[in-house]
This record gives sequence, C-alpha cells and structure tokens, in this order.
Amino acid sequence: MRSLLGLFLVLLLSACSDSEVAAAQAQSARDLLPQRHGFGTVLEGMTLFHTFRMTNDSDTSLLFQALQRDCSCTVASASVVTRTGAREPLRNETPLQPGQTLEVQLAFDTLGKKGFAQAKTLVVFGDAAEPVPLLVDAEVVPFVSLDPAPLELGSFPTAESRAGSISITSPAVGLFKLAVDASGLPAEVQVELLPTAAEISGLAEAWSLQVAVGPNAPEFEHYFCSIPLTCTWPSANALPAEVRARLPNRVVATVVAKVTSSVYPTPAYLAFGQMSRSAVASTTARISAAYLPEMHIDDANVRIVDPEGVPAERVTFELQRIDSAAYDLTVTVAPGQTTASVFRGVVAVSIADHELRIPYFGLLVD
Repeated sequence: MRSLLGLFLVLLLSACSDSEVAAAQAQSARDLLPQRHGFGTVLEGMTLFHTFRMTNDSDTSLLFQALQRDCSCTVASASVVTRTGAREPLRNETPLQPGQTLEVQLAFDTLGKKGFAQAKTLVVFGDAAEPVPLLVDAEVVPFVSLDPAPLELGSFPTAESRAGSISITSPAVGLFKLAVDASGLPAEVQVELLPTAAEISGLAEAWSLQVAVGPNAPEFEHYFCSIPLTCTWPSANALPAEVRARLPNRVVATVVAKVTSSVYPTPAYLAFGQMSRSAVASTTARISAAYLPEMHIDDANVRIVDPEGVPAERVTFELQRIDSAAYDLTVTVAPGQTTASVFRGVVAVSIADHELRIPYFGLLVD
C-alpha cells in the first residue's frame, strides 16, 4: 500500500510539473507579439524580403511547431540564433531555448498583385499557445491595369447585342504597345483596339478595347468570353532587371453577360403528374416576350412533336392572349386506350425566327 501511495504521489507531482511547464510555455508564446512590415509602394514583379525576429526572454523553452502561410506568394523559413550568435535552421517540433532568438525569413512575390496586397504567416507553437501572426504588405503598381475587369454587359436576348469598352494602361511602365488577337473569338464577338492617349511610334499610355457581343450570341445564364491581347515593352529599359524579365507578353480581357431567349415559358415544362388512362387532364404554361414590344402566336404556329405513350391526335392545345407580349398555352391530354405507363412529348411554338420547345410528360395508371 505504501509503495502504491508513493507511486501515486510521483505521478501527481509529474502531472503538476508538466502542466506548469505547459502553462509557462503558453505564457512565453503570449509574450511574443504580432509583427508587421510594410514595404511601401513597389513595382509588380519584385520579390520582397524581410526577416522577423522574436526572442524567448522567458526561463522556459518554447516548442516551435511550424510556419503556416495563407498565400502561395510567400516563402517562409525559420532559423534560430543562440546566445553566442550562432545561426542554424530551426526544424519543426524543435524547442526554442531561453535566450534564443527565432528568425523568420519571408520572401513576398508581387507578381499578379495589384494595389494593396498583404500576406500573413503564422508562427505556430505547441502546448496550446496562440500562433503569432507575421504580416507583410505593399502597395503594388501593376504591369497592366484593365478597367473594368471583367467587362459586364448585363442581360440581353440573343436577338440583340450589347457593347462596352475596357480601358487598358500600364502604371508600371507608361508607354507600351498593345495588339488584339481576334482570330479565335466566337462569331458573335466584335472587337476594336484604339489608343486613347498620345501615340508615339505605335506606343501609347492608354488603350481602349471596344467590345460588342451579338446578335445571335448563344443563350447562357453566365456568358463568358476571353479576349487575348499581346503586349510589347520597348520603353521598359529603365525598370530593374528583375522586373523587366517578368513583364508579360500577353494579357487577357474578359467579358461576362447573361444572354437570354427573347421568348420564354413559365414553367419551362408541363408536368401532368399521375393520371388515369380514362381521365382527361390539362395544364398551362405562360409564354412571355421579355424584350419584344409585341408578340403574335396563332394555332398554326403550334404543333406537337415527338409524342410517346399518347398519340399526337389525343394531345390538344388552346391559346389565350393575355396582353401584347404574353399568351397562356393550355395543353390537354386524353390517353384513351393506350397501354403505356409513361407519356411524353414536346410542344413546339414558332415565334418570328425563334422556335420555343416546351416538354410535357406524365404517368398513366388504371
């Protein structure tokens, strides 16, 4: 019994000791404050370097676990400086002893950045200590600026077109040459590139890309088009060599829109649900013209196509004009003697140069 009691006391003292050490390590980490370094205004393409230093001034070791970056634009490495000034790499899961200094070397790549850019690296310590954030930031002057980016043309029907323009400048260089490659663009996209500032030997400080989409653009909820532009930089010799080597020879302007049908049904399909073979059922869809001032539909413009389960002669329809740009289309199905368990088909409605196709379907039971 006495030996068991002694063992229990040893374990209890050990647990207390471990918890005290963990608490001391956590307090040591809390004493390390967040740090920030601002590089000011820089050119895109520069790689910026800074070293953060934090010293363990406590009398307990502090377990260094890892560096965690929030951006692939940052490269981080850690080293430790001893009391004697010796410096060596600090590996993960290594204690930082009292009096030692942790150095975190950060490299911040600005390629692809524009305006205010920031990156954060967390120094992670063990034993429930809070990570210490290290922040770097810069105001990045970009190689090429496109405004707006993307060019949003809003919503319009396939029968119409929309146009807009994109202003293109080079804040980092100034004068540059720009050309548009229209060879791979879809047929509904027309582009023209014009200098909007003083042009000197084909160089300009600002360019305007005129873009028109339509008519006959395909119907898409999210229409998207990329326009490739080729850049040349005869006047970039004054830039640092590091930046000059990373100047792009190609940029891409993007256009987005919502291209809709001029005429659409609500709902988009006619669902009859489950019905008896001996019953007669009807359902209605409203046909609306979103952009047409007036729409004309008569019975000759409507036909039943691709019927299955119930023959076309047992599927009838009725048109009712609601206003100058809307009709109600009521479709009636009388299955009769069919033995099919499913019926389906399409109501095709011809409107001007557009054919609207409205699917219908249902289940048949005895």
